[in-house]
Amino acid sequence: MRISKRRLTPGFTAAREGDLDQAVDLALNALRAGRQSRVHLRMITNELNQGLRSRYPSEPLLHDFVEALRAN
Repeated sequence: MRISKRRLTPGFTAAREGDLDQAVDLALNALRAGRQSRVHLRMITNELNQGLRSRYPSEPLLHDFVEALRAN
């Protein structure tokens, strides 16, 4: 969980800086690596998803991210 969280934190930074590709890539890597405390990791990735969707409402890349969230 800690590794996943450390991988996800830069995703928030990338999102704030406007780097959507990097934000999504980091979040997906965190989801793949997270084997413990999935509920908590899911809460954090959902928060990132909400922020990205409000900033990039029509971005197709977010569809892949949402699909990955649903799969986890």
